[in-house]
Amino acid sequence: MNSSKKVFLVSFVGFLLIGLTIIFTLIQSNRDLLSQFQSYSVTIDNQSSYDVVSLELGVLTGADTYESVKMENKHISNDVIKSGEKKKIKPNLSLGGKEGGVYIGYVNSEGAVLKKGICSYAESLTGYSEVTITDKGTEVIENCW
Repeated sequence: MNSSKKVFLVSFVGFLLIGLTIIFTLIQSNRDLLSQFQSYSVTIDNQSSYDVVSLELGVLTGADTYESVKMENKHISNDVIKSGEKKKIKPNLSLGGKEGGVYIGYVNSEGAVLKKGICSYAESLTGYSEVTITDKGTEVIENCW
């Protein structure tokens, strides 16, 4: 192999490695960008002093109330989310061709009940919500469609 081909080959491999490193870094730093296009998920970070002993995720459309949501539009789990634990859930929810929102309802080990909207507006149930439960309340980051 002559020297010009060696220089070309080394240069090509070098540029390829630099390009792949840049692409990998962009993907790592923009995971939120990619997460927006995946099916809807909820990450629950239980930073409270109590375990979450019952969890309900549901879809509200139109004039629905928490109590009127049909079972097929709910994800119910009795899996315990211990204090300090983080859990990602991909609920099987459907909007049925309508616009709506997603709520969370949970009961902690002290018996306290909370229901709160975690995706205020959705058309296709893609993206994610991050729910942080603390002793002072529940914080939500919405990035859903």
